[in-house]
Amino acid sequence: MPSEINTTGIIEEHQQDALSSLISMLGHDSWIKRKNSALKIAEFGESAINDLKECLSSPNEDIRFWAMVSLAKINTTNSMEPLFRLSKLDDHHIREYVAVALGYSDSKESTKILINMLDDPHWRVSNSAVNSLAMKGRVVIEDLIEALKKSSYNSAYWLTKALSKLGKEGNEVLIAFSRFKSKKVRLLVSEALGDSNDERAIKALLKCLKDEYWQVRNNAVDSLVKMGGRAIEPLIFFMKDEKENMQPYVEIIFKRLGDYRIHPLIELLKHENQEIRSLSAEALGSTGSSKAVKPLIEALNDKIWSVRKSVAKALAKIGEVAVDDLIKSLSCEDDNVRYWIAIILGTIGESAIEPLGSMLSSSDKEYRLYAAQALGKIRDERVVMLLIEALQDEAWIVRNSVAESLMELGDISLIPIMKSLMSQNEDRRYWSKKVMERIGPEELDTIQDILIKSRDSEMRYFAAYTLSLIGNDSSLPHLISSALNDPNEWVRKYSISAISRINNPKSVDTLIKLLYDDDEEIAYWSAKSFANIGEIASERLRSLLDEKDKNIRNLIILALGGIGDEKSMRFLIEKLSSTGLEAQRCIKVLVASEEKAIPYLIEALADQRIEVRENSAKALEALGIKAIEPLLQAMESENEEQRYWAGKILRNIKKGNRKHE
Repeated sequence: MPSEINTTGIIEEHQQDALSSLISMLGHDSWIKRKNSALKIAEFGESAINDLKECLSSPNEDIRFWAMVSLAKINTTNSMEPLFRLSKLDDHHIREYVAVALGYSDSKESTKILINMLDDPHWRVSNSAVNSLAMKGRVVIEDLIEALKKSSYNSAYWLTKALSKLGKEGNEVLIAFSRFKSKKVRLLVSEALGDSNDERAIKALLKCLKDEYWQVRNNAVDSLVKMGGRAIEPLIFFMKDEKENMQPYVEIIFKRLGDYRIHPLIELLKHENQEIRSLSAEALGSTGSSKAVKPLIEALNDKIWSVRKSVAKALAKIGEVAVDDLIKSLSCEDDNVRYWIAIILGTIGESAIEPLGSMLSSSDKEYRLYAAQALGKIRDERVVMLLIEALQDEAWIVRNSVAESLMELGDISLIPIMKSLMSQNEDRRYWSKKVMERIGPEELDTIQDILIKSRDSEMRYFAAYTLSLIGNDSSLPHLISSALNDPNEWVRKYSISAISRINNPKSVDTLIKLLYDDDEEIAYWSAKSFANIGEIASERLRSLLDEKDKNIRNLIILALGGIGDEKSMRFLIEKLSSTGLEAQRCIKVLVASEEKAIPYLIEALADQRIEVRENSAKALEALGIKAIEPLLQAMESENEEQRYWAGKILRNIKKGNRKHE
């Protein structure tokens, strides 16, 4: 049997028997035997052509196909002629067989035929022609380039497919063609580059993402996805260096790459370039994968703040999946990491409420602190109630953090904080006032609406008390209306308190009017409230001291004592010259004025009138310890009366203290 292709056409008898045997094997059940037989038949060369031509009429498809392979492998003019003829038949199955068989031919002519077959109306024929051209290798590249320059759209599609299968050289051609002005060519090349599976095509595909033609950009996305994990690092660098906003396309690619993107992005979290680390973190966040959580938590200790922020945003974007690991990581010793975890948990929101609420009960005050910070990021009424309870925390730093979070939550904290202002717990009241000082002015309209419109007297009461802490001029008309007309006594009282904190002539008029109220409690509360409004009411009150109604005069005296300005104090000292109940009331008012009254009472110890000296002494004695220091100074006075009374009062205070002991 010949070892080389026979081109003479002469065959000896023993060779004819061997050839016949091999031809019979073209229909064997075994694919490998059919192929091997076809290749051995080709070694007979020209002498086998006639027998092979007869096989082309066989009803057996396998025999027909492998006969075509043998003819292509013989690769002479006579052997190729039947194949050229068959390539023009209407039967696309036959054309497909020819396209596959021509892949075994080394002739230049077969290459041309295959290139022509790329424009075949049936895609299977064209696809087979592509594969056969790929079998020929780099030798067909020049022919493909020439054909591509003048091809139809359909043919160009398959030409680029063929080039994508020709390795480095074919890929280089595609890259070169990706810069062509023709949209058609760029469109086809951007798809073919993905089929090449060549990592070197990635750079060209990234450039295609900026193409003016949207279909080219879409093809580039598809092709980069085909590259798998190899495209991740180039994509990150592309985002870093690209000034145009290519983020949407890159995000689409990352999403479609699925788990292929995770490991490369995790590795990039350690890159020396901080911008690469930031971009990788953000990309990991968009994956939503639990596999990204622990590496991202580790990256929270990055030395660069902007990187830590990107990592935090990524973990927050992953969301609920990350909560358990974030909670566990709060036990780390790095304070920066714990801070960021708190921020992330807060940003994640609802799914973090329960674990953060549990942390507020931790024995570790640092845990409670960070839990409070995190909860301040979650706008949920459940969070507000958890934080208000924590205003009673034993640690000042935790209470302060809780208050800041409630301030940050703003309007949703308003009503719970209004109610908490009346808490029996001192810490809770104190910090609730701190919070209200911040959020109250911003929510003034809401508070005023509650005061005027709410049917719930308790809520009106809370609103009035809240407004008494804020003291804003715009609330005055609402407060005056409530102070004069509300059916609930405590709503009226706290409306009066709120009015007294607004330094305005209308406030003075209203409080004076309320001194005449039929409700003695309201009148008394109004008199006490003048202490808040201060000196602007002093002259008006003194002008009313000629009132015939003794009760009104007593209330005015009480109001003046609360104001405590110089004229009011001197007026009250003057009243100490009276006898009976009026003097007793003045003493009581001066004692209630405490430190404001002491200098005037000390001075009155030198008064020429015995009644004034005696009543002043009674008042100072009632003030007790608070008056000791000024009295000791009075002992150095040049006035004998003043020294005498100061000494006497000090002895009486000392005796009184001993009795209490």
